[in-house]
Amino acid sequence: MQVDWKYIYKRRKWTIESVVKALSERTWDEFQQFHVSRGIECPAKDLYDQAVKSLTPKPAATTAKKVTQTRKTVKSKGARNVRRKKTTKTGSETT
Repeated sequence: MQVDWKYIYKRRKWTIESVVKALSERTWDEFQQFHVSRGIECPAKDLYDQAVKSLTPKPAATTAKKVTQTRKTVKSKGARNVRRKKTTKTGSETT
């Protein structure tokens, strides 16, 4: 005698989607084998089909992204790593 699938699913807090996700292969035969091996009645095929349909990813709509121009940041005047040449009062350079 097999246990009703609704009872087991409610008791163990399973959903058809979670059982389908846990299967190694997402096929109807694998789904049936899962239930038979545990002595549970198998849910109807239309419930399985709905679960598989809800799990398949929907293709993302491709829309052009709007590019907004941001402010350019001004470099802060900090320490310089370049050695400055010394100049005399007359403006000539010395090293």
